[in-house]
Amino acid sequence: MNVFYFCTVPHATPQDLNGFNTSDTTIQIFWQELPLDDRNGIITGYTIFFNTTLRNGRNRNRERRVGNALQTELTSLFPFKYYDIQVAAWTSKGMGPKCNVTTILTEEEGMFYFIIAPTSIDLLVNCCRFSFSSQNSSKSRDCFQYEFNVNTTDVEAHPPGTGGRNSTRL
Repeated sequence: MNVFYFCTVPHATPQDLNGFNTSDTTIQIFWQELPLDDRNGIITGYTIFFNTTLRNGRNRNRERRVGNALQTELTSLFPFKYYDIQVAAWTSKGMGPKCNVTTILTEEEGMFYFIIAPTSIDLLVNCCRFSFSSQNSSKSRDCFQYEFNVNTTDVEAHPPGTGGRNSTRL
C-alpha cells in the first residue's frame, strides 16, 4: 500500500494575532493555528515579522522564526515605540501569507507597575518645612530630616535613628 501526501505552502494566515507590552523593551504575542483545511501540510513553524519607525524616519524591520509555538516574546525593542507585527506559517514547501498587521506600543522607558501593591514604604526626606493636609486637618512640622513610614492606613514621621520614638502621626 502506497500513501501519498500532497503538501504545498499554507493558503491561510494564523488567526487572531494579539499581544501586549510587558515592559519598555518587550512585547508578548500569541495567535491561533490556521484552519485545518488551509494548512496544506504539516505546519513546521511560524515566522514573526515586526517593525518600527525610528526617529530618523527609517524603518527597522526584524523577523524571527519560532517553531511550532503559538506565542512568543519579542525582546530588545525600543521603548515607547509602536510595533507593527505579523505572523506567517510554514510547511516543508515554504511560507504562507502573512496575517493582518497588529500594532502594539511598548511602555515608556523607566515606567514600571507594581504587580502587588506594597503595604509599606519607607522614605527619608530632607526638608525645611513639611506640610500634610487631609480632609479633616492640616499639620505642619519644621524639620531638617524626617523618616516617613507610609502604610495603607496611616502616615508616621519621626526623626531618623529614633526607631519610631518621638513619632508624629500625621
